[in-house]
Amino acid sequence: MRLLLLQQANGIDLNMEKFYLNVPYGEKDIAKNKGARWDPDKKKWYVPEGNNSLTFIKWVPELTPDNNYNLYSENYFIAESMRRCWKCSENISLYAFYLPAGYKYLDIFGVEDDWEDEVPNVWNDTCEGMEMYDKATNSVWRWSEQPCTSSASYVVKISDQALQKIQKFSSSYLFGYSRLSRTVTMRTIVRTATDCRAIL
Repeated sequence: MRLLLLQQANGIDLNMEKFYLNVPYGEKDIAKNKGARWDPDKKKWYVPEGNNSLTFIKWVPELTPDNNYNLYSENYFIAESMRRCWKCSENISLYAFYLPAGYKYLDIFGVEDDWEDEVPNVWNDTCEGMEMYDKATNSVWRWSEQPCTSSASYVVKISDQALQKIQKFSSSYLFGYSRLSRTVTMRTIVRTATDCRAIL
């Protein structure tokens, strides 16, 4: 899972920064007609609170093909749970990202020739989400909205802002390599009073 998390939400401070977009000058009227608003101080377009950011997917600067994210959320929670360390038996705190209902996920799937009539590399608003036909790979990219809350697991990439936030709670939350699955994922190295350095 490649996870783009933009703003932390908690029960204390909900004064979050606006969800800014990267709208080229030639597309400003399209963005405005979809509901985007102009911030004269930052000189950027943004998604007003209450509007679904899925409509503006093509202008989310972090969601370029180079970044390769397959899930994003405008808000997230950092959840804490307690468990006994398997190595030293001390009680330890574990932290994870928890995503509210409405987070977005990317599904990429191959298609048959019946998509040939679609205009390639253009995002279209459909009943299932935002779709783009990629003619080069004969596949469709579909961003959809998840109606349920969920924790994030098997994270292999995360936005720098979100990583810095969770490291305030657990400085040992970092990338690790799983020999079992042969993948790089976010791991927690346990630091207890005995500093057992168990990997979770």
